[in-house]
Amino acid sequence: MDDRSNIPGISFINQLPYAVNIYDSGGWKDPDNYFGKLTLLGTVAANATTYVQPLQITSVFVVNNAATESPLARYVKTSVDGASTFNITTANEAAMKATFQFIDDITHNTDGQLSAAFKAIRTGTPNSILMETVNYFFSQQPRYTACTFDTYMMAVSAAEAWARSVKRAVINIVNPLGDILRFAFGKNASETAFILGNAGFSAREIAAILKSSFEQSAGQTALVMNQAGYPPNEVVSALKSIFSLQEIASVLRDVYGFNMQRINDILQKAGYPANTIEGAFKSLGGDYANFAKKVWDRLNPSHW
Repeated sequence: MDDRSNIPGISFINQLPYAVNIYDSGGWKDPDNYFGKLTLLGTVAANATTYVQPLQITSVFVVNNAATESPLARYVKTSVDGASTFNITTANEAAMKATFQFIDDITHNTDGQLSAAFKAIRTGTPNSILMETVNYFFSQQPRYTACTFDTYMMAVSAAEAWARSVKRAVINIVNPLGDILRFAFGKNASETAFILGNAGFSAREIAAILKSSFEQSAGQTALVMNQAGYPPNEVVSALKSIFSLQEIASVLRDVYGFNMQRINDILQKAGYPANTIEGAFKSLGGDYANFAKKVWDRLNPSHW
């Protein structure tokens, strides 16, 4: 039986005007997952204090905004550390905002000195001194002195929370959102679609981001959105403002494998007039052109 009664408790003092969640960050040494396995230990109300019982003698705590799950702080409590209180303040909030802005900056200016210097550190510094090197780098940047290795690693490990913060205008960005998820967070198109969907972006917004930031065709965009769970009619509505009708008709044929009648029905329900559908079918040629002529003949009053 797990007995934690001999592990000293920790008080978390929340000085922010909103609630925060306190997590135990188990297995945080995994290089591919800086947060490790997060276990919720408690929630601290705005301007309040909560007593938390650690899961182990040496513990890593991650503090997130309870509403957005955007990271705010990371604390380490070792067996020889006498600390019994951690304060969550506006300084933590400011440091994370600065870090997200830093990510936006280096993504927007990929050829700039700041981006080049940081890339050199990330790729050329031994792991044994990476934390110290990154911390020193930030200390030399007037705009980003509040940033640290911890805040950077939390930021790049929290793409979904970050995207949600952008959606809610908690933070402002200069560079296209998809570019940042792709180049700074290292997310592919499928991961980006899931992240943006969970962050509250509409199917139309997601489709536009996939097209612009990942240079995806209509078929590639539809395939990713289909994998993310969007139904065909919603995908068509999302593609309508950024791809041609002919491209969308091809998507329904090639990606979904729908027959001509099903494609015609979906396009009409999406608001396309019959004569424009006819034109798209004719451009596809073959049986589609014949189908278009038959349908148009039925709809044309002069043929009644």
